Amino acid sequence: KISAAAALVTAVTWYVFPDNYIFFGILHCLALTSVLALPFLYVPIWTGVIAIIVTLFAPLFLQQSFWDQPWLDWLGFGFIEPHTNDYVPVFPWFAFVLFGVVLGRLANYMPQLFATEQTETRFFRRMVWLGRWSLAIYLIHQPILFGATQLVVVSGVFSQPISPATAFRRHCEMRCRETSANMDTCYATCGCVTQRLTETSEYAEIWQRVKANSGTPQDREQVYQLAALCYQQRLP
Repeated sequence: KISAAAALVTAVTWYVFPDNYIFFGILHCLALTSVLALPFLYVPIWTGVIAIIVTLFAPLFLQQSFWDQPWLDWLGFGFIEPHTNDYVPVFPWFAFVLFGVVLGRLANYMPQLFATEQTETRFFRRMVWLGRWSLAIYLIHQPILFGATQLVVVSGVFSQPISPATAFRRHCEMRCRETSANMDTCYATCGCVTQRLTETSEYAEIWQRVKANSGTPQDREQVYQLAALCYQQRLP
C-alpha cells in the first residue's frame, strides 16, 4: 500500500510540478526502510540500537561529492540537495524507523514499562484510530491543504501589492535556487543585486528598463555580471 501510494505521489507531482516532482519523499523512504527494517525484528535488540547510531551519523562521515548523482540521491550522502518538493533519503531517516522497531520490541518484552491507565480513555482511542489510518490521512490532507491554499491565493484575501524591487528579488532567488546554491547564498546575492540596481546611479537606466520588462540583451548581460560579482563577494 505504501509503495503504491508513493508511486501515486510521484505520478501526480510529475504532472503538477514537473520541475520539482517527488521521486523519493516520505512514502518512498517508508516503503524501502520498512523492508530494510525486517531483519531487525529477529536479531538482538542491541544490534538495532547500534544500527540507529550508525545510520544517524553516517552522513557526517560519508558525505562526498561523488554521491551528487541523480541515481544516488535516495541515499542522502551528497552535498547538493536535489530539486524536489519532498526529500527524505534513507540516511539518516532510516534511524527513526529502526527506533520504532526497537521501541516496539521493548514493548513486547517489557509491557510493564509501557502500561498505562489511560489506554481506555476516549482520547487514547481516538489517537489509536488516527494511527491506524495514518496513510489515508496523509494522502488526503495534501490535496485539501493545496486546494485551500490555492483558493486563498486566487481570492486575493491576503494579497498585498508587491514592489518591483521585491518582485525582482524573488525572481532572482528562484533562479538562483535552480543552480543548486543554498538559500542563504541566494538570499544574500540577490539582495546585493537588487540593492545595487535600485540604489546605484550606474544601473539606474537598466533598472528602469527591467521594471518595464523591456530590458535588452545587453541589460541582461550586465545584470548577470553584477550577480556574479555579488556572488563572488559571498565566497570566503
